[in-house]
Amino acid sequence: MFYNAIKITKMMDGVYEMNEFDSVTLWVIEGDDKCLLIDTGMGLTDLPTTIAGITDKPVVAVNSHIHIDRVGGNGQFPEVMCGRFDEPYAHIHLGDADKQLIIDFFKEVSMAGVTLQGWDASPAKRVIALKEGDIISLGGLDIEVYEIPGHSLGSIALLDRKHRLIFTGDTIFTTMVGITSDHSAPLRMVPGSQALESTLATLRKRIQGFEAQRDLAASTGFLPGE
Repeated sequence: MFYNAIKITKMMDGVYEMNEFDSVTLWVIEGDDKCLLIDTGMGLTDLPTTIAGITDKPVVAVNSHIHIDRVGGNGQFPEVMCGRFDEPYAHIHLGDADKQLIIDFFKEVSMAGVTLQGWDASPAKRVIALKEGDIISLGGLDIEVYEIPGHSLGSIALLDRKHRLIFTGDTIFTTMVGITSDHSAPLRMVPGSQALESTLATLRKRIQGFEAQRDLAASTGFLPGE
């Protein structure tokens, strides 16, 4: 059972934001040959049909991290990609307890009258593990993979140099940094204290790296790799 609860906003040419139940943000990035779907949400939206309204290009699906509000639609695609340290969890079928957690946590989902019946949140048949430095080629557009452990052990960021965008999943929000605690069931991939240490180390490493790239861009007029 699918719900009509997703809003699509064209942010710029080839980049679309999809907001599911005003609770989870998914992204579609369009290349010349393929499009990339970043996260699959709760499994309550018919994603292939929705994306077909944006582009007719084949869809490559990737999870920024393996939490239940990011992987629910994985089974709608023959394969998904995710960070190598999250990969073992990408094979888990979300049960009723996980789905109920979504209903209880996201008020918009509860208000929509979502029920457990007919809610298919199965995993994809094939999972591809991504590591630091991997490139997702979409045709005329390469998306770079960065490992950013902290929110989950296998959290990844996806860098789109062409549009000068980086997608960080739940690691960095507008007003906060997302750190998984010991009580963030059901996928407790990193204990709270370790998550804090991992997140701080990740942010220090990435900020320093991107600052170096920014300085290079300022001196040359181009980002590395352009």
